[in-house]
Order: sequence, then structure tokens, then C-alpha cells
Amino acid sequence: MCRSVLTPLPLNIHMGPASDEDVQAFGLLNVNYRSTIGSINYLSTATRSDLSHAVSSLFQFLEKPGIQHWNSFLHVLKYPKGTREMGLVYSHGSNKCIRAYSDADWGNCQETQRSVTSFLVTCKVCL
Repeated sequence: MCRSVLTPLPLNIHMGPASDEDVQAFGLLNVNYRSTIGSINYLSTATRSDLSHAVSSLFQFLEKPGIQHWNSFLHVLKYPKGTREMGLVYSHGSNKCIRAYSDADWGNCQETQRSVTSFLVTCKVCL
């Protein structure tokens, strides 16, 4: 039985490209990283939008995953267990407001200088 965690990714984590040794060590695990990340992506798009940033971060390393990326994936898997009591609660009220927010980090990735844009849509204050 795995222990739950309270965040989708470990705090203050910086995932960068895997070293050659890290890639070789990951290869010994004999895991299909691409398929595994695709499965958790389905979960994030279908029911758990709170996983989206974590899954997006893991997707960046499909070509050369390492042990660090695998350990981060295992952390993501533990997160739903600790948050399964969370849910959306809609109340009867006059506030039927739909709001949309967006944000970009403008080249925050230190290796590629790529920007990442995200958006969030709420209905009556719920995601």
C-alpha cells in the first residue's frame, strides 16, 4: 500500500534532461514511460485537472526519461489517493458566473527557454 502525498509533484523540484547514466539506469527498469505517462494524461484530462501541470512536466521527457522522471511519476500516482475526498460542490445561488484565467511563464525552462501557457475555467468558483 502506497503512502499518499498532498501535492501533484514534489515541492521545489526542477526536472531537467536526464544524464546518460540516468537514462541507462531507467532502461534497466524495463518500463514503457510513454505509455505510462499517456495513461496518467487520460486521468488528468478526463477527471483530475489538478494533475495537468504535473503531467505536462512529465511529457517533456518522453524521448529520454530518467530515474528522476520516473520517481516524479510515482509521486503523481500517490497524489489522487490523498485527495480522493476532494470534490466539486455547487450551491443553489444566483452566482452563475463562468470565469477564465490564463498565465504564461515566458521562458522559465532553463534548458530550452520555452514558454508554457496554461488556462483555467471556473463555473461558480469550481474548476
